Amino acid sequence: MKKVLCSFLLIFLFAEVHATHIIGGEMRYEYLGPGAAPNSKLYRIRILLMKGDSPTGAALAAQYIIGIFNNDDGTKVNGPAVNNNWAAVEDFVNPLPVPIIISPCIQPPPVLPYVYKTYSFVVELTDNQFGYTLAYQTYSRQDSRNIVNNQGATYTCVIPGLNVLPNPQTDNSPAYKLPISAICENSPFTLDFSATDTQGDSLVYNFCDAYNGGLAGNAAFDDPAPPPYGSVTYIAPYTGSSPMGSQVTINPSTGIISGIAPAAGKYVICVCASVYRNGVLITVHRKDLIVAVNACVPLTANPNFTPITCDGFTVNFEDNSAGNPDAWLWDFGDPASGANNTANTPNPIHTFSDTGVFYVKLKVSVLGQCVDSIIRPVRVYPMFLPGFLNTTPCVNRPVQFTDTSYTTYGFINSWRWDFGDPATLADTSHLQNPLYTYALPGTYNVELRVTNSKGCDKTYTWPVTVFGNPPLSVFPGDSVYCGLDTLQLNGVGTGTFAWTPPISIIGANTATPQVFPAITTWYHAKLTDANGCFTNDSLKVIPKFDLTNAIAGPITICEEDTVILRGTANYSSNITWQWAPSATVESPANDTTRVYPTTNTTYTLRTKWGNNCIATKTHTINVTALARPNAGPDAFVCSSGQTSVQLNATGGLTYSWSPTTGLSNPNIPNPIASPTVPTNYVVAVGVAGCPRLRTDTVFVDVGAVPAINTLNDTLICTIDTLQLSTSGTGNFVWSPNYMISNTTVASPLVSPDVPTWYYVNLTDAIGCKNRDSVFVDVKPGVALNAGPDTTICQTDGIYLNPVSDGLYYQWTPATNLNNSTVKNPLATPLATTTYRVRSSIGKCFSEDDITIKVVPYPVAQAGPDNYICSGFSAQLQATGGSIYAWSPASFLNNRLIPNPVSVRPTASIQYIVTVRDTLGCPKPVKDTVWVRVYPRVNADAGPRDTSVVKGQPLFLNATGGSTYLWSPATWLNNPTIHNPVSLPQNDIQYFVTVTTAEGCVGRDSILVHLFDMTEDIYVPNAFTPNNDGTNDVLRPILIGMKDLTYFRVYNRWGELMFATSEKGKGWDGRYKGKPQDPAAFVWEAEAVTYKGVIRKKKGSAVLVR
Repeated sequence: MKKVLCSFLLIFLFAEVHATHIIGGEMRYEYLGPGAAPNSKLYRIRILLMKGDSPTGAALAAQYIIGIFNNDDGTKVNGPAVNNNWAAVEDFVNPLPVPIIISPCIQPPPVLPYVYKTYSFVVELTDNQFGYTLAYQTYSRQDSRNIVNNQGATYTCVIPGLNVLPNPQTDNSPAYKLPISAICENSPFTLDFSATDTQGDSLVYNFCDAYNGGLAGNAAFDDPAPPPYGSVTYIAPYTGSSPMGSQVTINPSTGIISGIAPAAGKYVICVCASVYRNGVLITVHRKDLIVAVNACVPLTANPNFTPITCDGFTVNFEDNSAGNPDAWLWDFGDPASGANNTANTPNPIHTFSDTGVFYVKLKVSVLGQCVDSIIRPVRVYPMFLPGFLNTTPCVNRPVQFTDTSYTTYGFINSWRWDFGDPATLADTSHLQNPLYTYALPGTYNVELRVTNSKGCDKTYTWPVTVFGNPPLSVFPGDSVYCGLDTLQLNGVGTGTFAWTPPISIIGANTATPQVFPAITTWYHAKLTDANGCFTNDSLKVIPKFDLTNAIAGPITICEEDTVILRGTANYSSNITWQWAPSATVESPANDTTRVYPTTNTTYTLRTKWGNNCIATKTHTINVTALARPNAGPDAFVCSSGQTSVQLNATGGLTYSWSPTTGLSNPNIPNPIASPTVPTNYVVAVGVAGCPRLRTDTVFVDVGAVPAINTLNDTLICTIDTLQLSTSGTGNFVWSPNYMISNTTVASPLVSPDVPTWYYVNLTDAIGCKNRDSVFVDVKPGVALNAGPDTTICQTDGIYLNPVSDGLYYQWTPATNLNNSTVKNPLATPLATTTYRVRSSIGKCFSEDDITIKVVPYPVAQAGPDNYICSGFSAQLQATGGSIYAWSPASFLNNRLIPNPVSVRPTASIQYIVTVRDTLGCPKPVKDTVWVRVYPRVNADAGPRDTSVVKGQPLFLNATGGSTYLWSPATWLNNPTIHNPVSLPQNDIQYFVTVTTAEGCVGRDSILVHLFDMTEDIYVPNAFTPNNDGTNDVLRPILIGMKDLTYFRVYNRWGELMFATSEKGKGWDGRYKGKPQDPAAFVWEAEAVTYKGVIRKKKGSAVLVR
């Protein structure tokens, strides 16, 4: 509740004066006497209006327009005001006090910002049959929880006519009370909405629809509409007849509204009083008002303590009362304890003098005005001790629980056991001494709750460890064994073993007995651990005396084969095997093994079961011998000349050669081999009846072609002689025999006069041959054209490209050439140069010239950098060429001219201009220029609007530049500085012109409102430090004050919580870093006015969370 009320207060402090809304009203009439005209009466009409957003009279106007309508024909009764209406003028200039009803249990009392005034005028009305309706309409209502927002209001009254009030009777309207109430949500309440009637007429009350009316564009509504009037729109479930919900009603006889308050918020309530005289309804009078429901809690005493103590005589008491009491009185109903029978602290501890039932009373109060109390009993019966014992717990064995509880007073009358077994819900019992079986080992918290006849109820909890039965395993399990042996049994586990039956057994009380029954027998093992928990297991023993074995495997194999022999027996466990002879057996101790006999062999298998049962079996294998291959001696062939050789293999019946390349027939023992590369020939030889082949290899080498290297194809002149250079080992023969010095030497001389191909054959010592050739082209002379003259840009290069069939080249001069002896050198002359080139073939040559003209690059100039203020343009100017292109194109009016304009660039920008010359070097040249834009002048005159109290100096402070000029200079101490001081006498708007060091200019203004009022210190009456950005800090607000001397906050015990002398600082609800509980706190403050007057003020504020 306090947080909501605080919000109302802050709204009223900081909202603009004109932002007020209607919250209620009533229109009355009073008979003054006969009128001047015959059959007329004189009435005083009074309208009572209330607005809720401002505490000052400025919230209400000096007059309001009233419309009067004749109910006989609906016509308007013309008046002297606007639109032929009537003007109700304020009865008092200042607002009138409003009765405020606030429960003393709500502390501190909330500040309710309501403004109330009355307006009246006198009118003379002619008697008629159905009387007159008077109406005032306005816009808009305060936002409410039960009606749609942004609606208008119509306030009316009806003066009765002669049909219900014949002459000479007169009438005055009833007068409603106008209380303002603070109601707590979800709490009982009553409101007095009754009215008084000076003529003693009977009044019957009911809720009714509030009227809509007024327009958003005309809040004064200076031309009220005639009846009938429409209802406001209600928000379900609220209606005009149920404006605060179904739990709130109005007494039709008394006008008292009562019930349970709805949720916090504002509610529009309209009450109609039907006026009866002598049983005749003469008029219905209306009152329309907003009722505020706040989120508060009334004071309610609520002690918290254990209602019975069975441990001792001492009880801890705690106050849980709602409503933030500040005083407590406890009466423990124990007079024998003397002065200790009472306490005045919120959470006392009392030790009772005896056993029995004591009636404790708690009385709480707030500021001594709001009181509530409650009485509750406490029972004191000490020495009540629950407990139990249990037998050794084993899994799946019942555990006996025995109750050992003891009570000094009364007798134990109930037991409830919870055995703490999470695996089931059926782990409880109400027997005194129950049995319970656990399915799993572990520690269980067993809980015993017992009560006695005195009302004691206590629970005893004790951990009970349930032991698992010892783990037991026996082996070899159910067993078939050789009946001539003794069988070893094995039990695995920790504890004592006992085997049964005691027949044909040795070591029956050990873990490893030996048994030798003559017939099938079951043996049972019992293992008991140190906790007495035990486990049983058993196995079956079957003696047998009929061991047999057998061998499975081939009887005929080929040499080098490995085969598998498989031994079997009619029993599988505890069996051993032995094969003989073992020399050709891979695993002689296994039942199944691989064997590899090289000759006919008989194998014997001996099978043993246990120690004394034995069986034997034999198996014979016959072995066929494999081939003995021989591929013959290695051989040699030549890649030219003798190219084949006869192969000859022996040693078997079938032959298969690989690879087959170069063989006349790969499936005979003696094929002809003609390989082209050295080859290993492998022959696979077989015999009848065995698929396995044996192999041998013969190598056939191939002589290499003799190496020969001749001169590359070449070019000579007709007057030249050429030596044909050739290398290689063997005999050379050249052809054709044309213009050649010798056809059988390696390097003869030739002098052909026509282009000729010369061929050479080389034969080595073993007859292998090779051949090569050389082409000799013959020219009668050298053709040469150095190419056309050309032009380049200075520092550029050009490749010279003559057209010629020459073999050798020489350029002169060699200056600025990368190589003067190649056909296409790179030339980079810095000035115009003529180059001569000689092209030659042997002794023949030709010469030619080429001229390279060198011209300079154009000189690009983008002009000097520009510096402009934000919002201005810059003129660019480039020179040095014939064609121009600017980039980027941003802000340019034309990027393809030498002198474009950069139109109002928004930021500094660098432009690049590309210049070309159409008269010389055609290549582009670039230059750059900056347009520097000074930042926009951020002229700031201070806050857009500000206000001062008359006599308070206003310290102006402009920023954003280097020089300042304020206008007008009225009331300023210096208009040419950034921080002049003003002593305004009226509202004024100042303008400041700010100039930066670069000469850029900006402007701003500040509007100053002057308040002619008394200096004051204001502190809100509540704050909510919940970090929501609203009312989080309690701080003083200085009105017309220069300095804050101090601001201090104390708790109710006078302890200083916070202090500061800095303006704008305040308390955030923490003390030494710890958030304080909701409570009322006292503050004091002192400040100094601008005139040097010291002001002091004190008050209280509520911390709401």
